[in-house]
Amino acid sequence: MITVYLLGLNPAVAFPIMMGAATFSVPIGSAQFVKSGEYSRKITLFTSTFGVIGVLCAVFVITSLNTALLQWFVAFILLYSAYGMLKKN
Repeated sequence: MITVYLLGLNPAVAFPIMMGAATFSVPIGSAQFVKSGEYSRKITLFTSTFGVIGVLCAVFVITSLNTALLQWFVAFILLYSAYGMLKKN
């Protein structure tokens, strides 16, 4: 999302595009994994349930933030993640 945003795309447009890409790529990529049955169904149920609850809570927090604050927050997360990956090597 940050890449398309830095290329000049409006964040309000970038988010649905990136979520749509994830929506279509994850089921296709995980089909073979699910067919093999080598995953914990209990953990999958737990993370799915609380993931939905977390997203619903986040909707109210994110929509109440102004766009400038959200941009700085996303930039901070990106830089923190990059630092963490570079520090490991």
